[in-house]
Amino acid sequence: MAKRKWLKAGAALFLSANVLAACGNPGEPEEEDIPEVDDDEEVEEEVEEDPEAE
Repeated sequence: MAKRKWLKAGAALFLSANVLAACGNPGEPEEEDIPEVDDDEEVEEEVEEDPEAE
């Protein structure tokens, strides 16, 4: 009876430790190549007028 109790406690401890290990800090996040955007630069867009829109 005591052996079964220790087996259940050991299994619970093992599973709990694995869950906590999986939720841990993954370390340094990988840097992604994100292009820099210059907000001061003006952008002109050409808009074509639809003659049928009127």
